[in-house]
Amino acid sequence: PTPRGWETVLLVEDEDAVRGVVREALRLSGYRVLEARGGAEALEVAGGHASAIHLVLSDGVMPGLDGPETARRVLALHPEARVLYLSGHPAGGGAAGPEAEWLQKPVSPDALARRVREVLDRPAGALR
Repeated sequence: PTPRGWETVLLVEDEDAVRGVVREALRLSGYRVLEARGGAEALEVAGGHASAIHLVLSDGVMPGLDGPETARRVLALHPEARVLYLSGHPAGGGAAGPEAEWLQKPVSPDALARRVREVLDRPAGALR
């Protein structure tokens, strides 16, 4: 069966169609989803969210703030969060370093749910 969750995910994706598909896949898997169209909007959402953000799920390459810079800034506000990047480039083009967690786009809802659960089940602070 597809893994399920309850945690809050901050989804940062500049492509509306991709964001919509990922959002629905996460919601169907039980996650609470906060959305942002880019890095600046993600910082506004994170800054205005008083409870925990468990996962930052971000496109790796976006106009303005890229995924790694967005994640660094969100983690300053929500250090409990884990980070998983989505990218159309193999290993996200290496922008976040070799230890970063990546998921290749396009991705099936089942593969997304499995990878999100895997990252969330790791200790906080282990992934940046």
